[in-house]
Amino acid sequence: MANLAKSKNVKSKEQKGFILGSPLGEGPSAATSEQLEDAIFNLKNGEVTKNPIKVGDNWYVVGVTSRTEADMNEFAKQRDSLVQAKLQEKRGQVFQDYLASVRQKMEASKEIQIYQEAMAKLETNATNPMDIKMPQF
Repeated sequence: MANLAKSKNVKSKEQKGFILGSPLGEGPSAATSEQLEDAIFNLKNGEVTKNPIKVGDNWYVVGVTSRTEADMNEFAKQRDSLVQAKLQEKRGQVFQDYLASVRQKMEASKEIQIYQEAMAKLETNATNPMDIKMPQF
C-alpha cells in the first residue's frame, strides 16, 4: 500500500497496534467513525478496503496485516480490578461534581466567599499560607 500511495503522490501512514474505538491518524486530524470501524473489523488478514472511507476531512484506505483477538482468559483475570478502577474513577467524578454543586450553591447564597487576593497569594507559592491576612467582619 505504501508503494501505491507513493506512486500516486498520496501520503500514507502505518499504524501498528490499532484498537477498535481509538482514532486513526495523529493530532487534531485523528478521527474514527462507525463506518471506518466496521470496515476494519470486517477485514481479514491481508485484505484492504475496496473503497476509501471519508472521516471528517480525511479519506482512509485501510488494510489489515495481522489481527490479534482479545484473550478472554486474560480479561477474566483482570476483570475485577478493571471494574474496581472504573468504579473508583466514577465515584471520584461524582464526588467532584457534588463538591462543585455545593460550592456554587453556597457562593450564590453568600454562605461562603472566595477571597481572590488570598487565592492569588497561594498560587504564587506563599512561603507560609498562614501569613495571609483574611478580612475581618
